[in-house]
Amino acid sequence: ANTPSDPYLMFGYQWKVLELSHANASPVTFTVEVDFAADNTWSEYARFTVPPGQTVTHVFPDGYSAHWVRLKTDTSTSATAQFTYGPAAPQINGAALQPSGSFLLTFTGGAGQPYIIRASSDVTVSPARWSTLATGIFSRGAAHFEDWSVTNLACRFYTISIP
Repeated sequence: ANTPSDPYLMFGYQWKVLELSHANASPVTFTVEVDFAADNTWSEYARFTVPPGQTVTHVFPDGYSAHWVRLKTDTSTSATAQFTYGPAAPQINGAALQPSGSFLLTFTGGAGQPYIIRASSDVTVSPARWSTLATGIFSRGAAHFEDWSVTNLACRFYTISIP
């Protein structure tokens, strides 16, 4: 009871699902904690009360990211927390303003996975509302996207996601 589990890696996947169950005869409350910066600073994400003999499933918001996750229960019990992750999130490998004035992104993802590149000048807007710049399918090796609509003075944010 109230003892954190070992940390479990959470970073680098597009979607995440957590299933909780236990062997107690009474309900058990699980507290899920996350470490965003991988610096051993833990924040409470949520609490889930699991009735006896049942499994509670939680789907994290699409693209939710923290480096580490851990759990604790409010009662001593034999508990199971199963994480399912997938697919691996695309990774930006390089980003550079080109002499021609364009902005070049280099990124990788799972072969055969479709991807969407979006951009916005306002990072506070939900990425789902950012402008779609391109779509494609990952092949082997790095993919490239060249944005010709930027200027040297523009501030632009990019995201690459799997639909």
